[in-house]
Amino acid sequence: MFAPPGVHLNWPLEELPKHFPKRLLPRTRTLAWDGRRARQVGFKRELEGLLSHSGLSWLFMNYEAVTTEPGARALARFLKRGPALMALDESGAIKTPGAARSKRIRAYGRLAAMRRIMDGTPISNAPLDIYNQVAFLSPDFWRGRGVDSFFAFKQHFAEWETEVIRLPGGKVHEFPRLVKYKNMDELHEVFDTFGERVTKESAGIDLPPKLYQKYHVELSEEQRKVYERVRSQLLVELNSGLVDASSALLKMVRLQQVVSGFLPPRAFMGGDDEQFSEPPSWRAARNPKLEALSEIVSKVARKAIVWARFRCEVDDVCAMLTREGVPHVRYDGSTPKSERPENIRRFQNEPVAAGGPRVFVANPAAAGTGLTLHAADTVVYYSNSFKLTERLQSEDRAHRIGQSLPVTYIDIVALDTVDEKVLDALRRKRDLAATVTRDELRSWL
Repeated sequence: MFAPPGVHLNWPLEELPKHFPKRLLPRTRTLAWDGRRARQVGFKRELEGLLSHSGLSWLFMNYEAVTTEPGARALARFLKRGPALMALDESGAIKTPGAARSKRIRAYGRLAAMRRIMDGTPISNAPLDIYNQVAFLSPDFWRGRGVDSFFAFKQHFAEWETEVIRLPGGKVHEFPRLVKYKNMDELHEVFDTFGERVTKESAGIDLPPKLYQKYHVELSEEQRKVYERVRSQLLVELNSGLVDASSALLKMVRLQQVVSGFLPPRAFMGGDDEQFSEPPSWRAARNPKLEALSEIVSKVARKAIVWARFRCEVDDVCAMLTREGVPHVRYDGSTPKSERPENIRRFQNEPVAAGGPRVFVANPAAAGTGLTLHAADTVVYYSNSFKLTERLQSEDRAHRIGQSLPVTYIDIVALDTVDEKVLDALRRKRDLAATVTRDELRSWL
């Protein structure tokens, strides 16, 4: 069983004891892969015990494990010991055919007698993502339909045009830009051949409703000055043709960072700074978003989840909660993997009245999939990424079986900023990272 890092531990700790027949558990062997212990004698002994067990055995791994030599070797031995089922939870993790983990997963999948994938995000959100997932299930399927490569697949199901960028010094860079998808009926037919989409409603799961609210804030005077300076610079770059739409979208994270009251130390940090841990070069003296969050948390009757895109934001939120004496736990790229299951357990099981954590502060990239956090009935988005999948998946962490109350989703939105445009697109179920155009970016700026 494969799952994202951290989530793979939920299977043996939470899901298996909950759903597997209890009378059979004593006769099964389970092992959650731990790359840090892979070369330790004790862990090797546990692995050998699993591999030599004559009954039902479970090996739980995260996707990155298969890219390491010990992980790949252990997986191969496990699959060769007898007929095996290889299942992928959140299978979108292998959507990129050229990624090392995607290649390894497909290769080792051929050793499994049965293969299954699971993902809660419908195919219509990112049509091209289905190619590699289907190839894992049936290695020769696409070739049988006259599509012998990912390049051919992209040509068949999408229209592209060449965009040209003139770089300083006279150099010209050409790249393909997605115009629109096509033959979607055929692609949905393929999807129906391999799987079934089960919604909460079709499964008879009667969950309370989702309630959406916006909490508007005004940028401070200092923030507005910095925001306008950054906005003007990005608009000049976009109009000059020096950046394409996808690059400009990445650069727009600077505007989001200003809205949250900080900027990285360099003039430009491409992409998310979730792994960025240096002190910012600029900090706003006053942070209206943080003030709004403080007020929201003070009114939460039960427990709340706070989602933030950037590590600096998570730092700020946790610091504010600490100052105000609000018990909380953290779950992002900086949280040691050994502490993550305990943080989930504490948030889910320790009552607030007994001093348990009232707030779960997290990054959707780290905690947005696979976790059950229905102890919360309030979910606050301090910021959003451009990825629709992260938004949809993170919303459902609280809206799961076991939730007995309506779940309120509150977006903190800075007026007259990129916050409004991003949230509007996500609410209309658009993945900005995949579909935004240059003209659209100009209107946003």
